[in-house]
Amino acid sequence: MRDALRKVLTGASAVTALVPTGSIVWGKRQGLPAIVLHLVDGPRPDMTMEGPSGLTVSLVQVDCWAGTDQAASDLADAVRPLLTGLRRDPLRVMVEGGGADDPDLSLAALGAEASANFHRYRLDLRVWHRNP
Repeated sequence: MRDALRKVLTGASAVTALVPTGSIVWGKRQGLPAIVLHLVDGPRPDMTMEGPSGLTVSLVQVDCWAGTDQAASDLADAVRPLLTGLRRDPLRVMVEGGGADDPDLSLAALGAEASANFHRYRLDLRVWHRNP
């Protein structure tokens, strides 16, 4: 799931026009602009009333980072339609929420120079994927 989701993002020209592919990573931001993926919950078996569906489900947070609010928003705006309703083997993706900027995360709020600000827009995904 991790590789497949990253491959969707790195393979989209609307995204890579705004952020280098080396800055689309799992776990820790690599410079600015960047997209960081975090596994929040899962993977766990997806269950239906008839038993296991054959899919595994995970909750993934996608952080879109940039040096300005507008750039972070533009990045989120490129990612959101790409992932909303995505059905590409082995993935099924539903965007559940997010989208707000976190201005309190700026370096200026921590006492650094205003020119060092960074901004984040968050997207929350439910990702179903086929078990290997």
